[in-house]
Amino acid sequence: MEIFLDLFGNCLIRDKTSEYLEEAVKELIYLVTEDDKCKSPLKELINFDTLKFKERDEIEDVFSSYLKAHPYDIEKHRDQRLRYHFADRYDHRRNLVDWDYQMNLREYAEYVHQLQYREWRLSGIAFETRLANGTIPNRTMSSYAYGKTKKEKDSCQVRGYFGDIVNSPYLSFG
Repeated sequence: MEIFLDLFGNCLIRDKTSEYLEEAVKELIYLVTEDDKCKSPLKELINFDTLKFKERDEIEDVFSSYLKAHPYDIEKHRDQRLRYHFADRYDHRRNLVDWDYQMNLREYAEYVHQLQYREWRLSGIAFETRLANGTIPNRTMSSYAYGKTKKEKDSCQVRGYFGDIVNSPYLSFG
C-alpha cells in the first residue's frame, strides 16, 4: 500500500519504491517488446497485436524514461510549473493555496484536511510514510512534450513535470 501511495501522489519516493519501479518498468518493457516470450500475468490483460512496431517503440520509450539511468530533476521542473501557474503571485503562493482550499475544495471534499492539502501543493508530497522520507524523483510524473529550441527553433522533445499541481491526489479516493 505504501509503495502504491508513494508512486501515486509523491514527487519524491523512497528507495524501496524506486527499486520496485525499476523492476516493474523492466517487466513492462519486456511485455511490450517481447510479447511472444513474455510470461508476465499482464499478458492476459493487455493485447499488443494490433499495434505497429513504431507504436510499440514509442511505448517502450515512455517506460524506459522511468528508469534510473535517465536523470530527472523533479524539484526543478515542478517549481517551473508552479512559477508558471502562480505567475506574478508566486511569492504569495502559500496564501493562494489557502484561498484555493477555502473557496474551491473545502465544501466538495470535506475529508481533505487543509494542512495536508497545503503541504501537497507546496512540496508535492501527498502521502507520508512511517518508514522514511523520499529522496528519489518519481519519474512516473514526468513526460516529454514537443517543443522548439530557443535559438534555431528546431523541433525537439522537452522533459517536464506533468503531474497535477492544483487538484490533489486525495480526490481520487473520494
